[in-house]
Amino acid sequence: MANHEANFGCAQARSRVSDYLDNDLVPVQRPQLEAHLEHCSTCPPLYASLVGVHELVGGLYDRESVIAKILHNRMAALRNQ
Repeated sequence: MANHEANFGCAQARSRVSDYLDNDLVPVQRPQLEAHLEHCSTCPPLYASLVGVHELVGGLYDRESVIAKILHNRMAALRNQ
């Protein structure tokens, strides 16, 4: 692997944080991003704040009672396909 491929810059790392949180990175990118976060002085606080927001938003949901029954049934049918 070429050196420029092995090291993410800040812009590359920041553009992949969402995919990292969603486990959507290409397998080789995960350790590259983690290595960047381990050695970068500016990205970890941004990453930490994104993790916090991701966890907070992930915990938000509406009760099923606020969703129209017809829409709820359509979504359930799509999940069961």
